[in-house]
Amino acid sequence: KALCTGLQHLSLLVERMRMFQLSAELLRSGRFSDEGAYHRELQVRSMDWPLSGNESYYADLPENDRLVGVRQLNPRQVIECYNIGLVQGLLLRASSMQVDVADEEPARLRRLFKYLKFFRLMATAIRNSSTGGIRLTIDGPASVLDQSKRYGMQLGSFFPAVCSLRHWRVWSEVEWKEHRLNLKLDETSGLVCTYHNFIAFSPEEIKMFECHFKETSSNWKIIEETPFLTDDNNEIFFPDFSFQNAAGVVRHLELFHRWHAKQLMKRLDYCETHPDLPLIIGVDRALLNSSELEEWLNSSAWFNSRGYLFRDYPTVDKTLRTLDYVV
Repeated sequence: KALCTGLQHLSLLVERMRMFQLSAELLRSGRFSDEGAYHRELQVRSMDWPLSGNESYYADLPENDRLVGVRQLNPRQVIECYNIGLVQGLLLRASSMQVDVADEEPARLRRLFKYLKFFRLMATAIRNSSTGGIRLTIDGPASVLDQSKRYGMQLGSFFPAVCSLRHWRVWSEVEWKEHRLNLKLDETSGLVCTYHNFIAFSPEEIKMFECHFKETSSNWKIIEETPFLTDDNNEIFFPDFSFQNAAGVVRHLELFHRWHAKQLMKRLDYCETHPDLPLIIGVDRALLNSSELEEWLNSSAWFNSRGYLFRDYPTVDKTLRTLDYVV
């Protein structure tokens, strides 16, 4: 499916290039007295081409996305969405959110961390060694200086994922009309996760990365199930990708985005004292909002050999070069 989508985008790019070349050719000819005559000739010359109309040539751009259908909801589902929405509205003003999760099946925990990664939230996960449960502490929009409203939307969008767990408890301090209030919820609240097919959903950039990686790499392959990694303080982190080469060596990739400066510094400190950890790191340039952080990365010997910078999403070439680091 990802390959088909990539080929569709490539086809659009080729057709756009043809249209640009024809347009330039007609304009350079200088035989049109007005713009209308030029457009009529352009339309006639491209009439038999696969695409027609300006929107078709730019159908791959987000602003041309079309809503082609809406899932029908019964009255019960409408109420469930409304109740979830009430909590999401409060989380827009949260300073943080703490989630206690009982010992869950690994597949459920992977799904929860997948939501965290997808919404690019700042989180710390500590496993209780005696009970096996996990305490997840997520920074809220009130603690974020850069694009706090956008971050608040991300936190609210993440919340339904918590409701998909069997046993959970949420605590959050929210600001409401100049008051600080405590929001406390658990599995007895009657809240229902409104995401049903998320586990099968994969963002377009991830599909493109995976497709390009398979086409490009002859030595490394992507492992389907990415494991949890645990540091000396029982903090859990979940890499974005795991890879294995022809010799059986396994290495993991963790990506850090706009709001992850604190997590990045913590991870680098740990990696520099644990050089045997099979981890590489990718850092979004949007995170480098200070020269101090950029200088710190440049001075890190570990990052210079096992890390790289990217813009918006990592490239396969940089990932492959970093995977081949020599110990």
